Amino acid sequence: MTFSYQLDELENITEGQQRYVQSLIRERKAPATFRIGSRLYGIKTLETYSDDEANRDGSEFEQIVLDHRLRQNSDQWDTFADEIVRRRLQVFGALAERSISIRTIEQIFENPDLSWDSEAVFKMIGSPSPGTGRHFDRLKRSLKEGLSQGRAPGISSQDDIEYVAKAVALPGFPILEKINMLTLYQGWYRNRSLPKLADQIAAQAADFTTGRTKGAYATRVQHYASDMVAQLLRDEGKRIPLQFGLKNFIRMAEGLPRTLVVALRNIWDLAIYNEREEVIDHISTEDQANGLLDTAEWFMQTMRKPGADGTAVRTAIERIARLFETNRFADKPVECSLLGFSVLERELTEKTQSLLLVAEQRSFLIRTTKEEIDRNSQERLAKFQLNATLAPKWSLPIARRGIVKFSPTALDLIFDPARADEFEEYHKAWKAKMTAPQFGGPRKQEAHQTMPSLFEPDE
Repeated sequence: MTFSYQLDELENITEGQQRYVQSLIRERKAPATFRIGSRLYGIKTLETYSDDEANRDGSEFEQIVLDHRLRQNSDQWDTFADEIVRRRLQVFGALAERSISIRTIEQIFENPDLSWDSEAVFKMIGSPSPGTGRHFDRLKRSLKEGLSQGRAPGISSQDDIEYVAKAVALPGFPILEKINMLTLYQGWYRNRSLPKLADQIAAQAADFTTGRTKGAYATRVQHYASDMVAQLLRDEGKRIPLQFGLKNFIRMAEGLPRTLVVALRNIWDLAIYNEREEVIDHISTEDQANGLLDTAEWFMQTMRKPGADGTAVRTAIERIARLFETNRFADKPVECSLLGFSVLERELTEKTQSLLLVAEQRSFLIRTTKEEIDRNSQERLAKFQLNATLAPKWSLPIARRGIVKFSPTALDLIFDPARADEFEEYHKAWKAKMTAPQFGGPRKQEAHQTMPSLFEPDE
């Protein structure tokens, strides 16, 4: 028989009191044991009153980071989260049915089909006539500016601009039109002749829609479709998250049950208020989007550390999110579905390393277990992902696909709130390199590129 002494919310007691608890852990005798719960930032000391020795993980205690363990086992987290949601709804009678299944819950949330061949996105942007819409206005503006600056290869007149726009048009399929435009921007960056490139893109798109080929075009659709949907809606002035349905909410919670519960509470409260019903059988995309925005703001406020370090971390998170947002809505994003970054951690300043740890402990950033090898130094790079709960605040994706490498000096800048002007210059340069027609600087027009690209249309 084992006697277990259990203590939760260790973060709410003082350092001196924690030292006393650490002493009890060190001096315990069988059959007694302790189970102590705390937030990641809640352990203030491992020192004891036993000859001033400190407890060590793996010796006097074993540390288990529950949210990390749940993130590493997605099936376990999904099952656990499903059970939390089902039981809460059943206990509070929030649904009409007495026996509640996860399938029943999922059907409550409006979840539009955002795939490339769905009519939903076409209707969301106002069902524009062929070759029209805000995305075509944006493309033509870029081409016109390129023409005036001599930076649009193959474009010598307004007729050429109209020709290119017509070639990339695919009436009724705005997502594929955006994919076509993305491919055009990628070729434009490499100084390809835009009319010739537009013809090749049109042929690839036709083959893709008829199922004759997959290849590079299908890869672009797979990787960039969600970003292109976000761009279409942003062009229409609609700043709404695109994460709908219970499965996405569970994914966004990042293994933190409290975050999931708060998100669902916010969504449910809005649905009850707007529907004027106590029993809900349908939750609109608008209520889901607004509930997620409220949850992101709650997370920023609740998880923030008081004092100067807390301000610095919040500033850094906002700066990282702004950079990722700029990437997502750029003409030529450097990464698809960008939500993470890598850095050579040991070369960061001591202060930045300290703030990075605070951001990790507060769950603003999540360290991923799969490290990256630097091509030049062959050293291991630490990889971090922005917590997906924050994604709606900046219209970011929740998928873990894109990773951008920050230099240590860049991350030092991002984490220094006193260097606001320098960051704005950095942000300006970041945006410029992804924006047509200059793409960050003057480029000599050439008829052909010298190096092939994975995302370049097949010749």
